[in-house]
Amino acid sequence: MKRQIARFASAVLLLALAAAGSWAADDPAVLKSITYQKLDKGLEATILLEGPFIFQTMTLTNPNRLAIDFSPVERIEADLYYEVNAMGVTSLRTGEFAPQIVRVVFDYSDQLLVHEIKKIEGGIVVRLSTEAPKVPVPVTEEQKIEAEVKRRLAGVARVTVAPKENFYNTMVGLTLGSYKIPDARFAEIYKDEASPIYGLNLSRTLVSVGSFQFDISAELRLYQKTGAATVSQEEAKFSMKPIISIAPRILIQTKFFMPFVGAGIDFYSYKEESALYDPEGSISNSVSGWHYQAGVYFIPPTIEFLRIKLYYKFTKVKALENEIEVELGGNEYGVGLCFGFNFLREAVINR
Repeated sequence: MKRQIARFASAVLLLALAAAGSWAADDPAVLKSITYQKLDKGLEATILLEGPFIFQTMTLTNPNRLAIDFSPVERIEADLYYEVNAMGVTSLRTGEFAPQIVRVVFDYSDQLLVHEIKKIEGGIVVRLSTEAPKVPVPVTEEQKIEAEVKRRLAGVARVTVAPKENFYNTMVGLTLGSYKIPDARFAEIYKDEASPIYGLNLSRTLVSVGSFQFDISAELRLYQKTGAATVSQEEAKFSMKPIISIAPRILIQTKFFMPFVGAGIDFYSYKEESALYDPEGSISNSVSGWHYQAGVYFIPPTIEFLRIKLYYKFTKVKALENEIEVELGGNEYGVGLCFGFNFLREAVINR
């Protein structure tokens, strides 16, 4: 008696829905096609309709089956019967249940199957499985608090190590400077004036703390000068190549400027060529010294990886030839063009 009442109530509800759908829609829908495919642990069926529709599902027993009613549907263009015999489904059939109501039935071979229905454009997808749907494990209040703490700590960590604005841990560039050796003996032959000095430089950041950076800078430089002996006026050529300069530096990172200071050591390899020197006509040697430097990098607003370098450098280095001591160090002013990039970012201590 109760089962009959339930079926009667369902039929009345469907008829009411069909009537409402028919009134709301200009044209009733058409059941166009039914297709199915086997899954690893179940069956998936796609039911396509043309036109607006609503649907209702019912699980029925004796025999076990799943019924899906569609309304308002005026006709069926799909096949009325499909023999499946797979994944717990014996057949799939359809027919007119009531005026403008079409019913699609999945007949089960034995037990009731778990079903999931997903509405898609122009129809629905029905998935049947013998496995029960996964029930979410209740989360306790303590677990929620612990998860929130971990999330916030992770967020703090991400902020701590996030790349800084305009930060590049490696820079390579070219420099052009004016170098003057003030030694009196040197000036007698090569004149007391500055000459160009060319450089290739490479720097690498080791530690970055806030706006401060600590890096190591290495430079390879070339200096040449031509003069004449005071008495004989024999031509003399003096060159220093390469000049290797290594220095730790401290930089302050801002959006458009990076001032820096540093101090380090220098290795000079020099050569002087003149007809006064017999029998080879030249002398050469290597010496070392030290320097300090200061300057600033300008960062163009629209080209973050480019740096324009302005610098001052003072070098102290002495050469000794034939018991004559000559100061080869001096003052240097220059400009450079550098390019920044990130190389082995994880090797930088970043705070």
